[in-house]
Amino acid sequence: MITNNEAQTGIVAWLKDNTTITDLHANYPAEIREGMWQGEDFEYPNIRVSCEITPVASGCTGPDTCEMTISCFSLEKSSLQSQAHAGTIANELHNKGFTKSGVKYGAIRVLKTPRAILEDSIWQASVQVTMNVS
Repeated sequence: MITNNEAQTGIVAWLKDNTTITDLHANYPAEIREGMWQGEDFEYPNIRVSCEITPVASGCTGPDTCEMTISCFSLEKSSLQSQAHAGTIANELHNKGFTKSGVKYGAIRVLKTPRAILEDSIWQASVQVTMNVS
C-alpha cells in the first residue's frame, strides 16, 4: 500500500520538476509543499498538495486510489493569479501518467477546478484530482 506521505512527496517533486509550473512565479519551486506545512515564513503565491489514499481491498491486487487536492494561494487583489496557476496545473496533470519518488501515478483525472475563494485577503484556487498509485 502507498501511504499519503509517499504519494504527496512524489507529486510535490513532480510539480517542482515541471518547468511549465515553476515558470509561473519566481517563488516556485521553493513554495510547493505538502498541504499541512506549518513553517513560520509563507511566501506568496504558493502551492500546497494534500493526498488521501484508499487502498485496494484486502487480498486484491492492483493500484490504490489517491484523491488529491492541489491548492494555489495568492495575495493578489483578484482571483486571476490563483485560478491561472490552478488551471495550468490541471492542464499539466489531466490524462497523464508518470513515476516519481518510487511511486507510479496513472489514470490521472482532474475532477474539477472550483472557483477561487477569498479568506483573510488570501485567494485560494484548487485542483481536485483522482488517480491510481502503486
